[in-house]
Amino acid sequence: MANLDFGNKEEVAELIEENLFTVYREIAWEFEFDFHQIAFETCWVIKENIAWPRMFFGPADDSIIASALPSIENKKAPPTWILRSEDSDLTEIAFQNNGFKKVKIWPGMALDLMGFSNSDPKLDCKLQEEDLESWLEVVNTVFFTKDPFTSDYIQSLFHSELPITFYGLKKEGELVAIALTFQNEEYINLFMVATLPAFRKKGYSSQLINQILVDAKKSNCDAAFLQATPKAVPMYNKIGFNTFCNFDLYWFLNGHK
Repeated sequence: MANLDFGNKEEVAELIEENLFTVYREIAWEFEFDFHQIAFETCWVIKENIAWPRMFFGPADDSIIASALPSIENKKAPPTWILRSEDSDLTEIAFQNNGFKKVKIWPGMALDLMGFSNSDPKLDCKLQEEDLESWLEVVNTVFFTKDPFTSDYIQSLFHSELPITFYGLKKEGELVAIALTFQNEEYINLFMVATLPAFRKKGYSSQLINQILVDAKKSNCDAAFLQATPKAVPMYNKIGFNTFCNFDLYWFLNGHK
């Protein structure tokens, strides 16, 4: 495949979206989630006792959203929906009219690995099975306090045939920063980049991400993609990521508890 044209913002944005939704699909298929396609590019996935991925993803309009409401109200479908932001307000109005509220905006970011270089000492950040419980503690502390990941699910991800790698940075034997990656032949996707609260603002996440990118470039990946929190954008910019789109996350106001 020809190199990705990072000067073409729409092309990169489409790839960020395509890779994100491909990860959701492949995890759902691997672990036999309830998977439903409700429109040409729009699906939802859910499985009992699994917090991620559990959502609708893909474009939506009033009719698509309305068709999903019975399943959401009966708790057969998830109450969250992620999709790429649009310039028009019509999509947000459609969600509001159907009982949803926009709760988050995640910048979709990408980095050209062809031009990436890092001179820092090589770190061994790929985690082994014995590190998974510590990884689990960090991810649940930072992201999943109300609906935590389970040890069984983490073990299943680790041992699956999917191209998933658990990363972590240790300081004095303690795991302080983590990430999860999903890598195909051309692109690497970063998820759940997190640092324990007591160790923030020390550059640990940046060190970890840089090592992930070094590993990805050595395996001939062309680009790295992620969805950031707005507060984390400056850190990612310093590493070399740029924002190419935004993703909106909607929550059904009478959604699951």
